[in-house]
Parts: sequence; C-alpha cells; structure tokens
Amino acid sequence: MRRRFSHTDDAFAYIESFTNLERSKTMKREYRLERMEALLEAFGRPERRLEAIHIAGSKGKGSTAAFVASMLDAAGYDVGLYTSPHVESYLERFTSARRHLPEHVILEEADRIRDYLEGGGEGRFEHETHGGPPTTFELLTLLAFLAFVRLGYRYAVLETGMGGRLDATNVVSPLASIITPIELEHTEYLGDTIPKIAGEKAAIIKGAPAFIGRLSDEALAVVRRRIEETGARPKFLTEEATALELDTGSVPPLLRVGFRDGASLKARLSMLGGAQADNAALAALCVRGLFPDVARATLERGIQATWLPGRGELIRTPDDVPVVLDGAHTPHSVARLRETFGEVFGTRGVLIFGSVAGKDHEKMARILADGFDRVIIARPGSFKESSPEAVAGAFESAGASVSLIPDARAAVAAALAGGDGRPILVTGSFYLLGEVRRYIRASVDAGDGDFV
Repeated sequence: MRRRFSHTDDAFAYIESFTNLERSKTMKREYRLERMEALLEAFGRPERRLEAIHIAGSKGKGSTAAFVASMLDAAGYDVGLYTSPHVESYLERFTSARRHLPEHVILEEADRIRDYLEGGGEGRFEHETHGGPPTTFELLTLLAFLAFVRLGYRYAVLETGMGGRLDATNVVSPLASIITPIELEHTEYLGDTIPKIAGEKAAIIKGAPAFIGRLSDEALAVVRRRIEETGARPKFLTEEATALELDTGSVPPLLRVGFRDGASLKARLSMLGGAQADNAALAALCVRGLFPDVARATLERGIQATWLPGRGELIRTPDDVPVVLDGAHTPHSVARLRETFGEVFGTRGVLIFGSVAGKDHEKMARILADGFDRVIIARPGSFKESSPEAVAGAFESAGASVSLIPDARAAVAAALAGGDGRPILVTGSFYLLGEVRRYIRASVDAGDGDFV
C-alpha cells in the first residue's frame, strides 16, 4: 500500500530532504535546467497548460508578482501565484492572490511526486546530463505547476528563485516577462558585477512583451540588448509612468500613478515602503498592457488588496506597538526602508536586524546605524549560516547603540521592554522575520490584540 502524506508539513519535509540550495552557499550542486525539464516531461509538461507572467530581479519581484496576481484576481481571472521565500510556512509560496491553495490539492500532488521519485524516478536523475536528483526548489516549482493545473487556473504569476537563466521557473514560454531592480547579490552564483547579474536575470525575456522596472544604466544596457536579441516588445516604467507619488504620511500609504497615455490610478497600499510604489506601478503597467479592457476601478481594487507576509508588513502587538516586518537584505533596499519607516512614524524607533552569511551587512549597518535609538542584533534562524557577532560588530563600528541577543524571541521581548510604545522595524532576513512573526502571533493569541 502506497504511503500518503497526512499533513502539508510532512510533504514539505520530504521535499526539503532533497538538496536545498537555499540553505547554504557551500553546497556543490549545480543549477541546471535539464533536471527541471526531465521532471516536467515525466508529468506531462503541466507548465505548457498555463499562461505565465515571469518575474526576475534583485528586489521587489515578489511584491510585483503579488500585485499582478491580485489585479488579475480582482478582474475575475483564475490565477496562481508562486513566490519565495516564505516567512512562516511553505504554503505561502503557493497562493491564488492572497488565498492559500486547498491543502488537499497540495497533499495529493506531493503524493504524486513522491510516488514518481520512489517508484524509480529518482534513479533516472543520476545520468550525467542531470547531475543528481532534483533539488528542493525544483520540486516546489513542479508542485506549483501541478497544483495550478489541477485547480484549473489559466494564468500563473511566477517569481524566479534566484537569477533567471538557470532558475527552475525558466522553463516557461511566458505571456510576458517583468524585470525589477537589479543589485549585486548571490555573486557566487550569478557573477560579481551588475552586468553579469543583469544578464542572468534578463534571460527570462523571450520575445513576449517585457515590462522593465527602474534599473541602473549598467543593468538597463544589458536588458536592452536582450530585448533586441529576442525581439521582445518592451515597456519601461521610467518612460510610461509619467507621474508616481506615494503619500507615506498616512497609514496605509496612498499611491497615485499617471501613465503616458493619460490613464491614472489611485489606491491605498497594504504594504509599507517607498519601493512598493514602483512595484505596484510596474505591475499595473504589465496588467494594463496585457489586459487593456480591465477597468481602472478593478486595477485599484487589486492593488489595494495586495499583501505578502514580510514585505512592508505592519502588525501590532497586544499593547498596540507597531512592528514593521520587511525582508530587505541589500544596501539599496534597506536605505529605502529606513526612509519610509521615518516618514511613516516620524521617530527613530528600535531596529531588530539579522543577516545571513554572504550579505553586505557592513554597508547595511552604515546605512541603518544612526537611524534608530537602539539596535538589537539577532540570529536569522538556523536555515542559513550566519554570524550575529560579526553583524553586531559592524553596527558598533558604525556608531550604533547595539545589543546582541541572538534568540529572535528574546530580541523582540527586549525591544518591547520599557513600555514606551516605540515602533519596531525588523529586517535583514526573511528567516528572522518568520521567528519574530511567530512570537508576536503567539502573544496576540494569548492576549486581546489583533494580528493584522
């Protein structure tokens, strides 16, 4: 009798038992598309039954994907959204706009995957062209395709996991491609310059319409070359959005966008952060380009409903202390986040920061150090290698008043101590956000507060 998963935690634990390249940069497995192509062939090429909007970039790609999916959902389209990483649960990666997919569908499709692998499928990947069994991310991507098709979705909005050219999602012939801002990141895999990284990410452009966010000159030159090579039909946010304003003095902030063709949008954003204005406008540019008949009010409703855990997320403790959770982990993104935090709250507040190995924590420390009355350094979970001591040293060198409290829950308790109600910003790592979010959720469940 074949085994069956009884809970999604068990299904994801099985999938995570395969090589997980998200966990450590020391793993030697190669990124390659042959494994993903072989998996898809074994399951009847489910991705070919979906019309995909494919998104790559260094920052904002998850939020942009969520905006696109939410607008399509508001317009009545059946759409699946695949993003990463998650904050608390793998289920966050597979949604229909803000709704988790039915768990029985996830379980049944995960059963199919295990039946295939344990029925001899895993051994087929030892061939030299495949380089070993599938990775965790490849299996999660397969699971997304299978679940979306099973549920009868026509559209899929796909965020790349890392890079683009060799990412497991880069097996689709997209309805459209979107490129969000590009920074130095994952240099051990993607290259050590902006042009190299931009080349990896621009590889998702394949001739269909391409919607390009705000890029540096270096990155833009690479993306333009890819557009010319593929014959894609581009639209650039910097050319099409003639007016872009975000009023961060109110919570939730009010977005106003004017487009070159005279159209305009106005909506309140459920996610904080100046970068969300660009993300929403870029997503709207894409949806308007692909679905020109969708009404303005529908687009605005979709924008306002958009939300992802840990992306400019505002929650409140039982004592009504505002806590902002944002997975910013590059110098540019934390700079914009610091600016928004100050604009929204008008005070310096408390920072809880954690960074995994390989991130530029020294530059981020210099950006953030003088913006907060107190800085608490925590360990960003055990999912990836980290050195809280080195991060604390960087903040001390930058002149911050630093407390090193590795345990994330103890760090939150310390930040809340004193009862002065100062706002708290938690950033630097999605893994840290998950720990903090679970702690505050438990506090709310035990008290009378609301978890927003």
